Parts: sequence; structure tokens; C-alpha cells
Amino acid sequence: VANRYTEIVRNLPYASVGIQNGIPNGILPATQTVTSDNTDFRVTYTVRNTDDPFDGTIGGTPNDTAPADYKQVTVEVSCVSCGGLLQPIRLTTIAAPKNLESSSTNGALFIQVLDANGQAVAGASVHVENTILNPTISLDETTNVNGLLQLVDVPPAIESYHIVVTKNGYSTDRTYSPSDSVVVNPIKLDATVITQQVTQISFAIDRVSTLKVSSLSTTCSAVPNVDFSLTGSKLIGTNPDVLKYSQNLSTDGAGIKLVNNLEWDTYNSLLTDSTYELRGTIPLKPINLAPNSSQELKFIVQPKTPHSLLV
Repeated sequence: VANRYTEIVRNLPYASVGIQNGIPNGILPATQTVTSDNTDFRVTYTVRNTDDPFDGTIGGTPNDTAPADYKQVTVEVSCVSCGGLLQPIRLTTIAAPKNLESSSTNGALFIQVLDANGQAVAGASVHVENTILNPTISLDETTNVNGLLQLVDVPPAIESYHIVVTKNGYSTDRTYSPSDSVVVNPIKLDATVITQQVTQISFAIDRVSTLKVSSLSTTCSAVPNVDFSLTGSKLIGTNPDVLKYSQNLSTDGAGIKLVNNLEWDTYNSLLTDSTYELRGTIPLKPINLAPNSSQELKFIVQPKTPHSLLV
């Protein structure tokens, strides 16, 4: 099956070697399910333009104004109905243009993914989308061992490359449209690609953490269904400020609330319940939540008492 679908690539015109709505754009589907010998297989294509350093690289010395030297194509075939007993098979081939290269009117988009300590995150999932272009672009790729995804020969467009970066068990980082209705002035705008230039953009993700929130009485017994708010300090927009994390929450019938999938950040809490008043919190200070950690926050509360009337 892998050989068969590799041969399909080898018999295509060079301009057609690419993923539908991808970079490079072409006629190959990103994923398809095929049947061979009464067995279902999933065929996945990955096509990347390659900027060979032999004649320079885009943005380098010398600057290669035609950086899409050839295309590297990977065909991955996995058995859908084998219950995970067989490992996927990957075949890689190179498709090279027949004619001499000429200066490109496109640019490049380099996406760097780092963790909380500034270390590269390999295997991060990167979704790139541009609905302004024709044809539109919607592709899913992964970063290499250096936490880098290099997209070459990318059509130029202003503030319209929407990028979302994540990884299983990690937080998410993304860009925002300049016309976003919630984030009026985004800190990280959708990316711009300019002819024969490199756009470099970085993202920070890391393993998510858990915060256990308890609502207790002054005698340390559980108090159920207490409302509170939890806010981080990271901003995704300014003027007005828009917090990346801000939620109104409540403990359950046992006075417990597990807040999962929290990004590393400094979190502030506030009792918002109309029935109870706050007597104290443990810890007293804001919570500095590190990546891949678990911490606990306790609200000490008591019922509100009616105020006496002054005569």
C-alpha cells in the first residue's frame, strides 16, 4: 500500500505535488482510508518544501530568493483494523522540479515552540490556517527535534495566518485575528508573510497542572457549593486588558473543586459567593503554579450575618 501511494506521487506533475489546502498546495489528500485485501489502511501524506543550503537559504547569506528547491514527500500507512498490533510504515521520496528555479514571489514562515524554561518542544502540534487566500490554507504539522517548523514558499498575506500550537498534556498558545471581537488589541496577531522574507514567530507551551480548591468552615469542616473566581496574570490583549485565564467556578457538594489543565502562571482567587464571607485563605499569597505540578487552595468561610440597623 505504501509503495502504491508513493508511486502516485512520482507520476504527478510537479505543481500538483502538495496537500489540498496545504503548503505547498496540491491535489493530495492529507489523510484517506483505503482498503486492500479486505483490510482498511489509513494513508497520510506530508509534503514540505525544502530550502537546500547548496544555493543559500532564504534570509541567509547568500539569500536564496527561490527557496523552494524541491519537495520532500512522506507517505505513512497504518492499519486501521489491526488493533495497534502493527507499527505504521513510512516511505519518503523527493520530488524535484524539471526546470531551473526562478525568484519566488512567496515568503517563509518559521514557527518556534519553546517550554516555560525556553527549551525546544519537539513534536508539538501546529495548526496553520488562512481563509483569506484562494485557495485557502489549512494544515497540521509537527515541530522537529529543535522545536521548529519551517514552512517555505508560503503565499504572502497580511495578518491572516492563524496559528494554534499545542501538544498532548500541554497548554495551548495561539495567534489572534486583528478583527477578533473579544481580544480587541491582541498581543500576538495572526502572522504576516512578505515576499522573499522570513517571518519568525515563537510560542510557549508546557505541561499543564492541577489546582485543588477546598471550601471549609472555621472548624475545618467542608462547606459545599461555594462560588469563587480564579484568574491568571498572563495577558492575550491590551487596552483593554484581556486575561488568558479567567473563570467563575464553584466547589461541589463535598466542598471540592479540581481545576485541571491549568497553564503555568500566577493565579489570584476571589470569593464571590453571596451566602458566605471570607475568613482567610491558605496560602495567603497568590499561587505560583509551575508546569506539571499540583497545588491546593483553601477558602475558610462563614455564613454572612445581617447587619444591625442604626436608629
